[in-house]
Amino acid sequence: MSLGPILVSGGGGVTDPFQADVVFTALFQGPDATNTGIVDLTGSHSLTLSGTPLLTSATKSFGKSSLALNGSSQYMTAANSADFHTTASGFTFDGIVRRNGTPISGQFFTIAQLLDSGVTQSFAININTNGQFGVALGGSSNGDISGSTTNRGAIADTTFTHFALVHDPGVEYRFYVGGSLTSTISSATAFADGDGTLYLGASSGAFWFPGHFQALRVTQNVRYTGSSYTVPGFADYVASAFV
Repeated sequence: MSLGPILVSGGGGVTDPFQADVVFTALFQGPDATNTGIVDLTGSHSLTLSGTPLLTSATKSFGKSSLALNGSSQYMTAANSADFHTTASGFTFDGIVRRNGTPISGQFFTIAQLLDSGVTQSFAININTNGQFGVALGGSSNGDISGSTTNRGAIADTTFTHFALVHDPGVEYRFYVGGSLTSTISSATAFADGDGTLYLGASSGAFWFPGHFQALRVTQNVRYTGSSYTVPGFADYVASAFV
């Protein structure tokens, strides 16, 4: 895919050993107050924008901009795809986000949710009323694997934070915050192959995320193992999308 108008520049010679397994990468790089750079850089998936979310150069972790979401109407969707399902090699959904505020009682902020008619959701990553990450996983054969209320690690308010949900097939699920392992879910069951829409920044058009998305990436492999890793930067994410 051509870098074109999205204004990404310079991978700095960095390579990604999982590049062949990357099926989605969004870095939200583009001119201020536009939606020019709200794209999947792998060229595999189209993003539909709701509520006119825009890029901003005023608040970012790296590069030229991030995506600002107002927490009341703005989000993105992508059509169902096998790319968003776990594989025999594994699955990793990681990104860098910044929350503005804390959900009120009974609410949560959704980062990502893949719908599935059989179990409501295939997977969901959100932030709960305690300012903590939550993960909901729907099992294809035995109901829920994990509910979203369990604390999977704290995310400080107004701070860009890297997170990663990893499915290590037949072993466990792991969740990382800021490069450190914060939680494991002991289950050999794969989450359901969702048959619905992938929501980014909302849950079925509700539970909107107020804050900023700097990077989102899906890898059909086990990207992170062990207790810690170096948090990826701009060049690392660029390397994921382009050979």
